[in-house]
Amino acid sequence: MFAFFQNACAHFQCAAWAFQHMRHNYQKFFTPDVSPDTLSIMTNVCLAQAQECILEKSLIDNKKSTITAKVALQIVEYYQLAMKTIDQMLKDASQYSDKVVKAVKVNCETAYLDDVKFKAFDIECCKVQLMS
Repeated sequence: MFAFFQNACAHFQCAAWAFQHMRHNYQKFFTPDVSPDTLSIMTNVCLAQAQECILEKSLIDNKKSTITAKVALQIVEYYQLAMKTIDQMLKDASQYSDKVVKAVKVNCETAYLDDVKFKAFDIECCKVQLMS
């Protein structure tokens, strides 16, 4: 079971690194549907998912509640950063290609954004419970 969490976490971290690397090193190759903001969203979601693997393992291993709460807090922060970027993109839609705006709106109108918001809220509740 440990190897599963370790592998999943490593893969999410590698994906986050790839998105971050593209964002900082390949700016002249951006296309209308790939922007620094979309890469930032992907980076933060991957980092949140990597932290979720750590959170699950911490809960299974009955780690100290303060450690688990700190991991939960980091997950919430990553999801909030992603949601903040999405909200900003929707406010500044005129700066982005129609393809990007359409993709963001479709994801925001579907269950995806609701799922991210629920995860952030759920993990925030977990953190509060662990801190008390």
